[in-house]
Amino acid sequence: MGAEQNRGLLSRHMHGLDYLRGIAVVVVVLYHGFYWSTPTNFPRYFERAFVKATVFGWLGVNLFFVLSGFLITGILMDTKHKPEYFTSFYMRRILRILPAYLLMNAVLYFSHFSTATNVAVSLLYLANMKGVLPVSAGYGPFWSLSVEEQFYFVWPWIVRKLSSRNLTYFSLAVCFVEPVLRLMSFYRRPPLGDVHEATWLIADNLAIGALLAIFARSNFGSKRNAGRLAMALSLAAIVMLGALLPFGILHRTNPLGAALQVVPWNLFFGAILLCALLWGERIASIRVLRPLRVLGDISYGLYLVHLFIFAQYDLAVQRLGWPGVDGNFPRSLLRFFIAGSASVIIAWISRRYYEQWFLDLKKYFKASAKKAAPVSA
Repeated sequence: MGAEQNRGLLSRHMHGLDYLRGIAVVVVVLYHGFYWSTPTNFPRYFERAFVKATVFGWLGVNLFFVLSGFLITGILMDTKHKPEYFTSFYMRRILRILPAYLLMNAVLYFSHFSTATNVAVSLLYLANMKGVLPVSAGYGPFWSLSVEEQFYFVWPWIVRKLSSRNLTYFSLAVCFVEPVLRLMSFYRRPPLGDVHEATWLIADNLAIGALLAIFARSNFGSKRNAGRLAMALSLAAIVMLGALLPFGILHRTNPLGAALQVVPWNLFFGAILLCALLWGERIASIRVLRPLRVLGDISYGLYLVHLFIFAQYDLAVQRLGWPGVDGNFPRSLLRFFIAGSASVIIAWISRRYYEQWFLDLKKYFKASAKKAAPVSA
């Protein structure tokens, strides 16, 4: 019965998730290209409002985490009883993550954009440990990659050990415990780290995705139930935001926001993920949206390189003596178009002519699965 119900919800090529990756990386690039690095002192209201609206782009990383929790948990569940379980998972992750990551660290170091210490911290995947260890922030995107790698290190052992039911209970416990830990860290009783970056304080992002992976492989994982769950998650997110908005849930500078800011967004991203599973093929048939799929395909490289390219653009403008973007919205748009386009081109070249060579080696470390696992992870 479960196999019949799941037919159509899970498939080897879940194209809708590629579009979600595209959306996630676009909003992150918008955030870094405008709000994160551009003054908001533009003369017109629309210009100021546009830049301020891109502040929500930081949530793109949370969407990546939910997707990662879903995909990785699914792959692990599908292969957990295979003898090559650990070898297959870790070798395929190494081939996917490490080549571009090592190259980016080399570029940062030899361009004097990053110090040897920061590179060492990044290579140890400790870039999200500021406030816990005596390390500096380093290159911006690396904190989330540290979260991912720490997740990869621990999660396969948990999935291997627990039954589907106990994994469900464990993931639910993570979702309820994490806000409490964030609140404790906010009051520094005890100081557990950055409530935005420490893996043990934001693991509910990943746990939401894990719960959806379990649901999709259960006897309840039908298309009809997926639609109902998406509606329930969306409604819960809307109610939570509406009820707690007056109390500062959008700002983690207060106790409520520190503890619960990401929770409604995680619920909403879970709903979006389910919709992508339900309507992925329809989305893929819409021509105007196809660039999002391309961006989703190169999202990893684009995420790695874009902040460096924006910084290089600013440095070039400064050296040439050209006016910066301060107070000039058209120049801000020009900066985003040039640096953003360059980032996309570089990420595409990297994926096509560098990363793909390593990705092709993944076929030698493929664990046979009881059910088709997503190949796009």
